Amino acid sequence: MFEFVSGTLVSSHESVAVVDVQGIGYRLAVPAHYASRLPAPGSSVQLYTSFIVRETSHTLHGFLTTKERDFFELLLTINGVGPKLAMALMGTLTLAQLIQAVRQHDAKTLSQVPGVGRKTAERLVLEMGDKLLPWGFLEVEDTPALSSKKALQKPATQDAVSALVSLGYTQSAAQRAVLQVIGEEGSAEYELAQLITAALKK
Repeated sequence: MFEFVSGTLVSSHESVAVVDVQGIGYRLAVPAHYASRLPAPGSSVQLYTSFIVRETSHTLHGFLTTKERDFFELLLTINGVGPKLAMALMGTLTLAQLIQAVRQHDAKTLSQVPGVGRKTAERLVLEMGDKLLPWGFLEVEDTPALSSKKALQKPATQDAVSALVSLGYTQSAAQRAVLQVIGEEGSAEYELAQLITAALKK
């Protein structure tokens, strides 16, 4: 319903930001770590929004980037994850940390977020993995030598992923394994068979 709110930042505290848009004050829930990222009160600000409608409340959530907003909405598609828990995740870990935890099956890191137990963390890792690619989050760079997006465009990488998928692995799992191999070896060129074998070890 609302794509973004753009105006003057009135205040920000305790995961809440108030933005004045031509005399109307919009109260937005924001990630906790935004306290150090938002400008000083009186400055111009634009927050990309997600409007959550519940039986007892209508809440506007604000994010500094569309990627963060989209990831928040992706979290809401996971069974058992509501706005409060999604904001706890977004407020405790950065977007890059969240994506890395999911891609590396790091339930331990996710379980350190207040309100996220071991079972919830494991479910997040399991259900989020296959959703990163369709939503465009696989392109987040996690290796110093090659970006994931660039690496996935290489013919050998595409062939290796296809081979792993034909063996029964999911698309996202196959891409993760291949990208891990490429990331560890930097710009080294692999023969297709070598790349597949190395990725299988992942």
